[in-house]
Amino acid sequence: MDIAGTSGFNWSNPIRNKDDRQNVPGNIFSSLGANAAIDPMAEPEKTGPDPVQEFKDYMAKTPEQRMQEAWLQSHGITQEEFDAMSPEEKQSLMDMMKHDIEDKMRQEAAEGGRKRVDILV
Repeated sequence: MDIAGTSGFNWSNPIRNKDDRQNVPGNIFSSLGANAAIDPMAEPEKTGPDPVQEFKDYMAKTPEQRMQEAWLQSHGITQEEFDAMSPEEKQSLMDMMKHDIEDKMRQEAAEGGRKRVDILV
């Protein structure tokens, strides 16, 4: 049985060639252009820093470096800003960091060694 005007139409694959792709309105092929090649195995375009490399760089740091970086960040100072400071400014910040760490250790000891754990769900 043949419906008028549909002879030769393949319902399982309505887009038979690149010309059919161009003529389908609102179709992904029309927005890409008839000759656009899509390679599903192509590497995605890099839009920012590589998270794997960032993790490797972080893990390569010593615990002291990580603690210093976290303290600087909590005080709104980047590592680059710290590196650009004079030796006196750096020493002043290091003294502040030492004082903050000692205070935190005393506070934890006064609480009987109990640690507060925040759990985000």
